[in-house]
Amino acid sequence: MAKSQHATSYRAVPVLLRELREQAKLTQRDLASRVRRSQPWVHKSELGERRVDISEFLIWCVACDVDPEEAFRRLIKRSR
Repeated sequence: MAKSQHATSYRAVPVLLRELREQAKLTQRDLASRVRRSQPWVHKSELGERRVDISEFLIWCVACDVDPEEAFRRLIKRSR
């Protein structure tokens, strides 16, 4: 069985994370600073090389000044 981070339903997550960051006009470094993580952590999250849990997703949204509920709705639509 494929690793869950590579499951079809997860593929939309890193794409959305990058879009949220770019729409907020943040660099990976800017976002990393806001979430108190490293730039490589952001990079790997956006590539799907590391799995983002729900609490990290919420923190990411807040750092990008995006309503987490709306972001999650967007994710659900893409994952269908």
